[in-house]
Amino acid sequence: MITAYRGATVTRFKITLPAQRQPAQQSVTRPTPQGHIQIAPGIFVPDVPAGGSNAASDDDIICMKAMDEFENTG
Repeated sequence: MITAYRGATVTRFKITLPAQRQPAQQSVTRPTPQGHIQIAPGIFVPDVPAGGSNAASDDDIICMKAMDEFENTG
């Protein structure tokens, strides 16, 4: 029982809590679509190779060598 005071009046509330919670509804699983992978529950993405990587190219290596030489000459 909860008692709330408001000015000179007293209000009482009776709160009934359930003795046991009902189980959550079972989730409906669906098969993984062909050519896709599941990355999270209910989230499917195409199973394709990723794009290019951030690996250094020949131009990047030449640029870094030039910058290193410039820094070392100063």
